[in-house]
Amino acid sequence: SGRSLVIKEAHNIAAAIWIYSLTLPVLFLAIDKDDVSFDYRRYACDYGFSAPFWRPVVLPICSLAIGIIPITLVAVSTMMLLLKIRKREKLEVSYQWSQPFS
Repeated sequence: SGRSLVIKEAHNIAAAIWIYSLTLPVLFLAIDKDDVSFDYRRYACDYGFSAPFWRPVVLPICSLAIGIIPITLVAVSTMMLLLKIRKREKLEVSYQWSQPFS
């Protein structure tokens, strides 16, 4: 049914968000697990980035994942929403103005 499709899509979107949010921390741990410190005062995890692998490879990946992908997703979803609204309004407005003025 239509409702179960919407629920499945919502679950897929939630799973994608979880996977996306876990990608960088797992990448940081995989590259240099000894360079991670946890501070109980601030309750924060800090990465030292001292491995030579960070600059040429991981930094561009991080900037892509943190900066470019979210902005692109917001822009694309906004354009899709605006096109959908425009299509809906065009259908309503075309019927409204199809009658000649009197």
